[in-house]
Amino acid sequence: AVTATAVMNPASVQPGTQVSVTTDGNGQYLVDVHFAVGTTTLTISIVDASGNVTSMTYTVVVLDNTDPVLTIVGGTQYVISACETTTTGNVSVQIDDLCDEAINWNNLVFSVSNGATFVTGATNGNVRDYVLTFPGPGTYVATATYTDASGNVGTVSQTFTVTQVAGNNPPTIY
Repeated sequence: AVTATAVMNPASVQPGTQVSVTTDGNGQYLVDVHFAVGTTTLTISIVDASGNVTSMTYTVVVLDNTDPVLTIVGGTQYVISACETTTTGNVSVQIDDLCDEAINWNNLVFSVSNGATFVTGATNGNVRDYVLTFPGPGTYVATATYTDASGNVGTVSQTFTVTQVAGNNPPTIY
């Protein structure tokens, strides 16, 4: 009987580095390989019925040249209540990167314009929450930029409009 095997090096590369060998029963073998980003060596060995071994080695380089996609989710219209001078709003930044399994949050830069401030909230998977504080009525822009492990950059900006409710003025006595 003829057998075929395939070995990946590094074998621990994840996600997606998988190899399987199947036969059609008539001496034809299919080597099905799913490579992850990076350099992988694939060695395919075939042993015939007499024990003769033939091996082939391939080095495969898979590059990540896909920019991550960022989305800012949350309201874009905020109102400062009467008698108040500021208001807050909650937004989330979602990062989708087809080639990286995990998001490196140290590579995210988040900012808000015109004197608005933010506090970083919870992080869950590929989403991070922020609480924004707007110092008064006006237009503000939040920008998020993420650089993935391969140096690809994704950026998103979102405009926020903040208005002030008319004050409750006491009646004028004449």
